[in-house]
Amino acid sequence: MAVRMCPKCSEENLSTAVVCINCGALLPKFEETAGEEDRVLPSEEAKKNKRFTGNWLVATLLLAILIALALLLIKFAVR
Repeated sequence: MAVRMCPKCSEENLSTAVVCINCGALLPKFEETAGEEDRVLPSEEAKKNKRFTGNWLVATLLLAILIALALLLIKFAVR
């Protein structure tokens, strides 16, 4: 069965899908032509979006840790 990649998150979707099963983004129309592979490769933009998502997650986790440490310092400094 043919699959295609989401241009936003690079998730594999069925060729009959209208939206991505992972992120809900609209998928471009799938055009099957004889002699070509069934799989549509992800674009460079999709790869950049995936890296950006990973960096955003790391930054959010670091911020949460810093806030937790600041709250602990304030709690013990008051005593």
